[in-house]
Amino acid sequence: MRGMKAIVALLALILILPLASAQGQPFTQTETFDEGLTIEHGFLTHYVTNTTIAGNIHVFNTSNGVPIITGATCYYHLYNSTGQHIANIEESTVSESFDYEFEIDAANFTIGDYLWIAQCNNSVAGGFLSGTYEVTNSGQAPTTAHGIIYALLLLTFLVLALVCFYTSYLIDGRDTYSSGHLIEINYGKYLKPAMLIVGYIFLLLVMFFASEISVNFLQVETFSTMITVMNQLMWYLLAPIMILYGAYVFLQILADSKLTELKIRGLKPR
Repeated sequence: MRGMKAIVALLALILILPLASAQGQPFTQTETFDEGLTIEHGFLTHYVTNTTIAGNIHVFNTSNGVPIITGATCYYHLYNSTGQHIANIEESTVSESFDYEFEIDAANFTIGDYLWIAQCNNSVAGGFLSGTYEVTNSGQAPTTAHGIIYALLLLTFLVLALVCFYTSYLIDGRDTYSSGHLIEINYGKYLKPAMLIVGYIFLLLVMFFASEISVNFLQVETFSTMITVMNQLMWYLLAPIMILYGAYVFLQILADSKLTELKIRGLKPR
């Protein structure tokens, strides 16, 4: 009974964690003044991990809205989730007529949240703009709906894996004999290992969704990396496992053919 309660508690935890860990939306903070420089940006709110990020800002005179395309210098500062200053880029030349462009190398980014500050000034005025963006595996914001779907799929594949393993345990693959003579060949010997392989594949899917939940909702990158590496290794092992199963089936077919021949001839297996 205690074991059943523990299983129910674990399943409930898997469903609740993505909901409790849903991330807030990235924001942009603009400071408004009557005079100075107004900055507008062209950065997105979400980016794909291991991707170089490119964005731009436009600068205007706050008092009259005239674009500032000469005589100004702009700086782009980037900070990671622990507050470390990971990029400081300076640009004083526009491209495409109005763009002060900034490019941040992919090596600066891992999964998580980032704060940026853009500031510009010329000889008489200045202004700044700040905001955040999030780096994820998909480049999209994980939502509560995604969390529910991931959790339900994880639970579904976990149950299917357990069903396959238990079914394999229940299958009796032994042939039927009487007084040393073969009565019937039990083809369950082929199904028993096949169910283990199917359960193994379902387990791979469980690990994949566990990794997605840990990255997108729990932000546990170390755990996610460990799960991902284990998942990849298990996928690499699937091919040799299938080859071994094919060899087992081939040899078993030869053995069953021999047993059938002995049965027809009324001989006992040697």
